[in-house]
Amino acid sequence: MMLDGVFLRGVAVGRCPAGAPVRGAIRAEQIRIARSEVALAACATRLSGQVRDVIFEGERLLYLVDVALGAGVEFQIYHHDPAAFDVYEVGSAVVIGWHDADMKIFGSAP
Repeated sequence: MMLDGVFLRGVAVGRCPAGAPVRGAIRAEQIRIARSEVALAACATRLSGQVRDVIFEGERLLYLVDVALGAGVEFQIYHHDPAAFDVYEVGSAVVIGWHDADMKIFGSAP
């Protein structure tokens, strides 16, 4: 799928004709977060962003990350290291990434 000139790879779910509007979704626990692209070298897709908010959910942290992909695009990422809380503060520059198979692409409803 193409979003603000950036090609995001994923797996089509159902019918997604070429050139038609689509929606993409990734489960929060499938997105990785790091300080550099090198740390996410295994991820097929990597985007730079900034931590907008950090939400403490008891056993884990949830990061809300803004990336330069247009209005209405929000990424929520679960912190994957329970031994290292408080790793990324609000305002921190980060890189987020995921594997192609984790991005599901859905055709828009008529």
